[in-house]
Amino acid sequence: MATIRPGTASDASEIGEIFSEAFDGDPVWAAHLPDASTRRRALAEFYASEVEGTPEHVDVAVDEDGKLLGALIWEPPGPRDESRSFSPTEVGQAHDRAIEDQRPDEPHWYIHDIATSARARGTGVGTSLIQYRLDEIGSAPAFLESTTPASRRLYERFGFEARITDGMIPGSSAMIRRA
Repeated sequence: MATIRPGTASDASEIGEIFSEAFDGDPVWAAHLPDASTRRRALAEFYASEVEGTPEHVDVAVDEDGKLLGALIWEPPGPRDESRSFSPTEVGQAHDRAIEDQRPDEPHWYIHDIATSARARGTGVGTSLIQYRLDEIGSAPAFLESTTPASRRLYERFGFEARITDGMIPGSSAMIRRA
């Protein structure tokens, strides 16, 4: 059984590794970072810096020994964080703009990313992380991006609906859960 707790800056490196392994073959990240030989390192560095910069916006799942099983990175309602996009490719930049264009105008929570370690996949850890954050959010609107049909089905179980996805990488969907 996983326990959910707030992330800390000391979790950053391990969270970076979990995300880099989980997203190495992700179609959206492949468009952002097309060089497969450097993608995992770039992902690990990106996610570690995300967690170091705002550990208070990270939920982590840990096992009974305190070992990290997964993490969810989120952004509360308020001014938008435009600094997250770093894509060196035109396709990636266009995708980021398309996602940003789909974000609701009203205040909303943004669930940026979720990943589980290889040993925790298929055990309900990802579901627990999403449920925990949505319980914290309550009935407020929430926004996220699914990057695969499987993740889209998962988010639909939580009441998220796909929005128009023009300009996005195929298979990706901007999704919203209304208030």
